Amino acid sequence: MNNYEYLKLNVYNPELINLSILALLFILCCVSIQKTEVQNLLTVEQSNQLKGFAIVLIILGHLWVHVVDSLPKLLFGGEAVALFLLLSGYGLTCSYRSRVVPHRAYFMARMKKVMVPYWIITVFLLSLDFMILNKTYSLQDIIMTMLGININTTTRYIDYARWFITFILIWYVFFFIAISYFKDGYRLFFLIICAVILFPLDYYITQLGFYQVFAFPIGCTMGYYYKDLNSAFKRQPTFFISIAVTLLIVVILYKFASSRIFYPFVPTIIIKAIDEGSSIAFCAALVIISATIGFYGYQSLLLSFLGTISYELFLLHGAFLIKYNPIINRSEASLPLTFSVFMFSISIISWIIHLSIVKVYVKK
Repeated sequence: MNNYEYLKLNVYNPELINLSILALLFILCCVSIQKTEVQNLLTVEQSNQLKGFAIVLIILGHLWVHVVDSLPKLLFGGEAVALFLLLSGYGLTCSYRSRVVPHRAYFMARMKKVMVPYWIITVFLLSLDFMILNKTYSLQDIIMTMLGININTTTRYIDYARWFITFILIWYVFFFIAISYFKDGYRLFFLIICAVILFPLDYYITQLGFYQVFAFPIGCTMGYYYKDLNSAFKRQPTFFISIAVTLLIVVILYKFASSRIFYPFVPTIIIKAIDEGSSIAFCAALVIISATIGFYGYQSLLLSFLGTISYELFLLHGAFLIKYNPIINRSEASLPLTFSVFMFSISIISWIIHLSIVKVYVKK
């Protein structure tokens, strides 16, 4: 087992290796494309494929941030987190926009979809920590992390990703308040105000490391104006795809230039805001590209599969990638291959757990 919590993998050419992995992902996505029915903007199938693409970018980002000792410039892990939040806000808004939501039903739905898999995998990871690393946790930390409150270093590093659980639970509470006490556009206004307050609050006071703060309310906005967006896309798909290409070029140029142009001269909180804007632009480009592919009646089977198990992948990958990794060795040359094998292996584990959870817990 390789533990990369402290001793990192030496890579001297991160840009080339990162591009190799991204190119391999692109090829696999293209190979797995199949013909399907013509789709509207952001159907369930498209959302699923976007989640699949996002989880690969998150795992790849964690590879470079937590396993390797150097960083390439084309990392999109933060943008992928924004995509997850955007899709979450969009999906909730589409589900609850036109109906009254009983309190119990709303929280039971969130518990089944989010907390039940989280609890099961948390017990699994705590057990592995004890058996493999001989590591134990205090009762207080166990109770807090089981509640989804991961606000200290110990609980956040159980899988290096569970800060997101705390963050999304906060947004679920905000969303519940919005649909319970506000009407129509006032809901969006409330959620945007929450983001405006949360952004500087976490930066200056709580310092919990929350980021992509505006993605969730933007997703809610997309859900609220879905009919208008879908109609506009159908009328001018070529115009929208040109916007997507332009946004991708701008984001890539920003990633290459930001460290030299912005970082030395601009306050950190402003850089954080610009980064969030760049992430939203990246998400918009991916949504448009996915919609265009669906509009012509195609979908990627690989991304659909990864999207189906994306939540389990998110919860599992950090521990196996960073703390007990039996696959990725300390060879730079073999990194694209070993990362691919890791992705295949962790996907199989996630798929088995996903099927077990859906069969035993969620569908009851």
